[in-house]
Amino acid sequence: MSDEESTHDTEISGQELFDSTKESDPEPNDFMEMRGEDLESEENLWDLYHRWQKFYMISRDHEDMVKRFNQFKETAKFVYEFNMNNYDPHVPSSCQMGLNMFSDMTDDELGCFKGYDPTHLRRELEETMSGGSHAESPI
Repeated sequence: MSDEESTHDTEISGQELFDSTKESDPEPNDFMEMRGEDLESEENLWDLYHRWQKFYMISRDHEDMVKRFNQFKETAKFVYEFNMNNYDPHVPSSCQMGLNMFSDMTDDELGCFKGYDPTHLRRELEETMSGGSHAESPI
């Protein structure tokens, strides 16, 4: 068998390279999702915090975790409430929020990122939430 023949036998079409409908391909997750029961008790919130740390490979000592837990809890509740009031998977323009690797950071810490104004963003998100279930997203 010549090199040309063996190459031809193993060629993959461009469609196959970019076909994302195969069941074996994992779906990408840019953020960690949560369920309502994750917010039902302090114990469940701590479990969620531990899962979040594992998901993003974040290591914190116990003292730092205790210090950051309230911020994480506030963020998790905010994200869940936003999704319950605004996200509809049947509406293409609907957006969904999720926990990301910054979810236990305070507004002051997030403010250290150049060009990021957490107070302004939070205010816009709260206005979106109060404006109806499918208000246009500020993000």
